[in-house]
Amino acid sequence: MKTLLIFHLYFVLMTPASTVDCICPKTECPRHGNCNQCVPYHRDEKGDLPFCLRPLAIKN
Repeated sequence: MKTLLIFHLYFVLMTPASTVDCICPKTECPRHGNCNQCVPYHRDEKGDLPFCLRPLAIKN
């Protein structure tokens, strides 16, 4: 399952934000829909995972 999380994270970071449908409920967030900004923000600034990656982490 850890491999799936890493693959999903890679996919999210390597995909242009305009082609990803953001499922995060925080639509007012300035990073909403921009995975290249959202994932590093959550990882580095907050020390957690963005909303879209949390279900994959829970399965581990």
